[in-house]
Amino acid sequence: MSAPALQAPQTPGPAALGAEVLRLRPGVGHVPIRGGIRFQHWDTTFRIQGHPALHALFLHLLPGLTGGTTAAEVQASLPGSAWPAAKLLLDELRARDLLLPTQTGLTPAEVGEFAGVLRFLESLSAEPAAAFRAVRAARVTLRGPPALTRSVAAHLRDLAFVTVDAQTTPGPCVALHLNQSGAQTPLLLAAVDADQGVIAPLHTPGATLRRHLTLDGEAGAPLTELLAGLMALEAFRAAAGLPGGVTGDQALVVDAATLRSARVPAFLKGATEGDWWAVARAELPLAGPDDLAALLSGPFALTDAPGAAGEQLPLFTYGTSGGAGRAGWGTDGTEALNRAAERRLLALLPGAPLGLNPGEFAFPVLGYHETDLLGRGLNALLGAELARAPHAFTAQPLPPAALPLAHLWLFKTLGMVYGLGVQVVTLNHPALRGLHGAAVYDPVRGLLASGFHADPDTAIRQALVDAVAALQLGLPVPGAAVPPVGELLPLPAAQPERETWAALAALGRAPRLIPDLSVPGTVQRGVLLGWVSARG
Repeated sequence: MSAPALQAPQTPGPAALGAEVLRLRPGVGHVPIRGGIRFQHWDTTFRIQGHPALHALFLHLLPGLTGGTTAAEVQASLPGSAWPAAKLLLDELRARDLLLPTQTGLTPAEVGEFAGVLRFLESLSAEPAAAFRAVRAARVTLRGPPALTRSVAAHLRDLAFVTVDAQTTPGPCVALHLNQSGAQTPLLLAAVDADQGVIAPLHTPGATLRRHLTLDGEAGAPLTELLAGLMALEAFRAAAGLPGGVTGDQALVVDAATLRSARVPAFLKGATEGDWWAVARAELPLAGPDDLAALLSGPFALTDAPGAAGEQLPLFTYGTSGGAGRAGWGTDGTEALNRAAERRLLALLPGAPLGLNPGEFAFPVLGYHETDLLGRGLNALLGAELARAPHAFTAQPLPPAALPLAHLWLFKTLGMVYGLGVQVVTLNHPALRGLHGAAVYDPVRGLLASGFHADPDTAIRQALVDAVAALQLGLPVPGAAVPPVGELLPLPAAQPERETWAALAALGRAPRLIPDLSVPGTVQRGVLLGWVSARG
């Protein structure tokens, strides 16, 4: 893609520029490149080049563009020679639809109550205020079985819908109609049973759904909540005029065993139905939920079943009556439920192990085999060390353009949903042997989360997921300062966990594993519980 070149247009006076408020969309990433700037926003990437000082100029404009400014105010704040470059930047951002139109008609109460919804619309919608008003004005009609219907209605209200007419009716399917501008639009059909859930276009024949849903068992709460949240999100997208995943020829299937969801061809032709259904039959992971489910709901019945914990976007979150501190989170339902189950099991451990030495601190850990336990123990230990003594690490800032593409949406969520200008850094420590570290920092709160893994991309993902979860669930964050800049590459290792463990011991930070056998059935199910401890 060719970059726009700097020109020297005639400079109008400030009075001729008008008073339109210019504001940058949330979640716009930027990074300096040779002679210019590279921008990213969702799936859009482009560059502006022409002068080495362009990025510095953009950083000068950024505070005004974040809060709202006018072109006249921008020109008045700059030397005359800098205005042509500033105007080029503003014109290019406008042409790429990265400047928001002026917001009108939103009350302070709405902006406060639905700040996350508004930031989502501001990032994606051509007219965020109008889209928000369309959602508020839309009337949703729901008809279906009690549990799923009530759950969809609750999620719709969380997404700013005002009028939700929910009535329970016999039958397995929930039908959702969207009434906009006086016209009632058939939109979505959803159904769940003990094995799977489906969201499809409302024109899908009910008989086709019934042939594929066994309808011989009651759906569990996690599947019901997940399907309800996804259905409400589709209705929100339709009301706001945003593209959605369920359309006239697409449907969504969710498997109850894994809570994995996939877009698939809708039930339009008989020949496609077999292929459609095969997508839902994904194999369970090796350490899938069966072992944890047996511990939590089998003969031991250690804890109650999980339910939705707070908002389900941008991450899925599940927990119990213990609140957010017992919640689990993930980028899909499987990860969230597994983490919730693990955190609930960890909560069954005694407060601290017996036999701690003076000055030692212990962190509860869970794993499925010894290496897994060592890796999770190192994550807990190194994360605590980073919060306690950040000067012992070195950091290298990671520009947005260098983030793994698969995890970029997590980074953008921190700006789009939570309004934070965070920085991702890669971390190093003298003890790291084959392990890579990453952390997410907020300029005001400091350290939000960190991750350590043999794969550098996985370390970045861990840090981003945990940072988003901390904000979404209102969890406490470490808040430590950014380590000093410096580069110390992790030494290669055939067994990263074991060799890093030994290196920590050589540095006087000797960790140790303290197993616990008090929770019944864990060892028989291959679930290892205990603590990792080290001197503070």
